[in-house]
Amino acid sequence: DTEVVYAATMPWKATAAGLYVIKPDDPRPAVGPPRWTNTQANGLPADRHFTDIAVHPNDPATAWVTVSGFVDGAHLFGTTNYGATWTDLDNGLPNAPANAIVVDARGDRPTLYVGTDVGVYASDDGGSTWGSVNADLPKAGVMDLLLDSTGDQTRLVAATFGRGAWSAPLPQP
Repeated sequence: DTEVVYAATMPWKATAAGLYVIKPDDPRPAVGPPRWTNTQANGLPADRHFTDIAVHPNDPATAWVTVSGFVDGAHLFGTTNYGATWTDLDNGLPNAPANAIVVDARGDRPTLYVGTDVGVYASDDGGSTWGSVNADLPKAGVMDLLLDSTGDQTRLVAATFGRGAWSAPLPQP
């Protein structure tokens, strides 16, 4: 949806982090750009870096944000209402920075893949539970993820810190 934009800022000196949203029902000024709504206070940490944002391809009100830092819990948050509320979805992720997220929306329910400093984890239940998908992945931080849907096979591609790129085929939904 081209009417929805999510953007994050990082904490800097005396300024807290922010996660901003422009959504379709926001009032538009007669002159100038649309106004951004800061949703950070709606359940997101103020003192951590947001590292990635993923938006559900069929439902722009649903989005996920990954967070850096070695703080117990609080590495992944999700919203289903344009950031009016954010829910901690860390349930079972390792206590390590989360650097990347990608959404596989090919099935009835999306599968979330999160890249962390200790590998890749997947959830097919909206983040209630997580499992490792690190088979054959070198022990390295995963800095970015993408889905490659070339031909009839979809692959998860992970960019690692210092160990190159890794890819694995994903099952059909």
